[in-house]
Amino acid sequence: MHRLRSLGLLVFVIVMLVLLGGCITPPPSIQVKVLKPAQINIGRIRRVAVAPFEGQGGNAVTHRLTDKLFQGKYFTILERQKVGALINEMRLSEVGIVDPTSAAQLGKALGAEAIIFGSVDGYVVQDSTGREKVTKYRKTGRRVRKHNIFGQWVWVDETEPYEVILPYTVRQGRVAVTFKMVNVETTELLAIKSITKEYREKVVHDPDNPKELKEKDIILDELVDQTTDAFVKLISPHYVIEKKFWEDINTKKGRVALKYFKNGLYTDAGQVLDQLMKNPELKSEQLAAVYYDRGLIYEILGNLNRAEEWYKKAAELEASDRHLKALSNIRKRIEEVKKL
Repeated sequence: MHRLRSLGLLVFVIVMLVLLGGCITPPPSIQVKVLKPAQINIGRIRRVAVAPFEGQGGNAVTHRLTDKLFQGKYFTILERQKVGALINEMRLSEVGIVDPTSAAQLGKALGAEAIIFGSVDGYVVQDSTGREKVTKYRKTGRRVRKHNIFGQWVWVDETEPYEVILPYTVRQGRVAVTFKMVNVETTELLAIKSITKEYREKVVHDPDNPKELKEKDIILDELVDQTTDAFVKLISPHYVIEKKFWEDINTKKGRVALKYFKNGLYTDAGQVLDQLMKNPELKSEQLAAVYYDRGLIYEILGNLNRAEEWYKKAAELEASDRHLKALSNIRKRIEEVKKL
């Protein structure tokens, strides 16, 4: 009887693993770069200067922001050396650029349409220490019989818990920056945004499992990168990464199209789908998957109007959550492109 129960448990576990494995297997996907518009409208301004930011960490923020704006290729960014030389010439280095009027004066002298300036209000990494009780496990020297996941009896080393007091360190970082962007011609504040990014890491100093804290300079560098990246997204178009899913068609040609898709041969995959949708033996859910996958390929290739057309066909044939979401998202993208 005991052996029968063990066998039954084994069969049950195997069946559950197979079922769960089928449930959690994700559909084939691809990471796609999608261009998003700026979060605020700054008009047709393109020629921009970045003035030095005030406060500790100001140089790091100034350089990182300038580099990001230059790499984005949306703005024409004036050279740092030219900006610095003119600041010294106008003696702005003595009092700083503290208001839209002084910023506009510098911007006009530089020939910029807008100038970005601001202050670093927080730039710090600090450690705090303490001690805490930790539960650990040690071998008793005995072996015991236990069931494994398949219901089989196996011998394992017995362990017992014990408590120790260990020191720990908590490392916390914070970078807070106020960004301002001024229209040089009108002295109007086009954008003002205070952005704060934080970091926290705790390491228990266990000699049996040693771990290292992230270096302070690296933490500050990452936080500066996060704050400047957030401001760049506020004022300029930017790319985001979105995951797109392929739908299984469960036919021979469908598998061929999928192979093309996985290898980045999107035009070839689309041609196979065009042939496949003419197959009169396809079930409605298979045809809807063909329509959806065709829309996906058009979206990846940047033809958003055709993508909307095929997503709509898929949704009309089978109004699944994925089809409806794809149709909604592509229409949002089309509106965003109009803003660009």
